[in-house]
Amino acid sequence: MMNKKITQTVSFFSFIFWGLTFFYLIFLWTINNQYFWHALMYGIIFSVVIALILIAFKIKETQDEHIKDIKFIQKDFKFSSLSYVRFENLMIRLFGTMGYIVEDLGEEETNGLILYKNKKKIFVGFDKEESTDKKEIIKNIARQGKKNNCSKGILIFISDISSEAKKQAKESNVELTDKKYLQELLLSYLTENWQ
Repeated sequence: MMNKKITQTVSFFSFIFWGLTFFYLIFLWTINNQYFWHALMYGIIFSVVIALILIAFKIKETQDEHIKDIKFIQKDFKFSSLSYVRFENLMIRLFGTMGYIVEDLGEEETNGLILYKNKKKIFVGFDKEESTDKKEIIKNIARQGKKNNCSKGILIFISDISSEAKKQAKESNVELTDKKYLQELLLSYLTENWQ
């Protein structure tokens, strides 16, 4: 959070400086001042230095966010405490790290993503609620998969699942990824790439 505030402050003052420099350069140009080229050179150097500082802060901010996610995964695995958006973003980062191109459908009611890899298209749905009856969700994933011409569907869930739902998944060509396997994937791929 501190890095974000520093980045915003540096960005704000940088824009002010760039604005003043721009008007000063125009002024020197219009009066044909001999120091125009010196001022332009200093302006460019300062801009490059500020840009490098902002990039460094952005990288640090991203690393801090990744480390927070890793600590969260390792500490308590309470996926149900995540907001829908944060859980979805975690899935997007996970599958992206696994080498998939991820398309977010942007439809909140579907709770799903489309993955592309090696000319294959997969529909992934996820449910972070504690209910064990996932039959309707599995049916919805199968429908969404067919609608989007996907070769198969995957359901990611964090609670136990009923035998009826497992049967439904088999009939619907939907793979099941439970909490334990999700934890393994997150720790395997995200820590490997973020630390």
